[in-house]
Amino acid sequence: MGLMLESFDAAPPEPVPEEPAGPSAEWREGFAAGHAEGLSQGRAEAEAESAHLSAELARGLQDMAFGYAEARGQVLAALRPLVELLIERLLPQLAAEALGPWIAQAVLDAARADSAAPLVVDLHPDRIEAVRACLPPGMPATLRPDPALGPNAARLSTLHRESDLDIDACLGAIREALSALIDTSPGLLRHG
Repeated sequence: MGLMLESFDAAPPEPVPEEPAGPSAEWREGFAAGHAEGLSQGRAEAEAESAHLSAELARGLQDMAFGYAEARGQVLAALRPLVELLIERLLPQLAAEALGPWIAQAVLDAARADSAAPLVVDLHPDRIEAVRACLPPGMPATLRPDPALGPNAARLSTLHRESDLDIDACLGAIREALSALIDTSPGLLRHG
């Protein structure tokens, strides 16, 4: 049996791998053509998906708009009796009750502004006593009947200025606004 000794001779050099030559021109042309075709196909699919999503979004928005309009119509239809009650009964009653106190406050304001100027309040003849009852005793104001004024109207005059109040005109404007809100169809809120 022989003795095996370690050899310290230089090891044979390992072969150096050859550098790959790289893709051929034919392969590069095929790759470029496939890449361009893939991009084109991807863009076409993205545009189709975008068009589909846009159509879905448009349908969703249209459904929401229809649902909103339908819900709004139902809410307004449910409010109709309340609005009609408000316009036909409550507002005219409030207007009739508010005229006297409003004139009393206006007279007080006018007296504070210019106590030396005589104050004249023109009213419908039927409203003179109701307004007189609201004025503080000794208030320097002359109540004068004016049949041309409506029952819920008044005109306050001093030497330097004049103020008009027509609660019926205010009610008419409120009535028009509420009518437009609820429904503009004829006969909804019949009042003149």
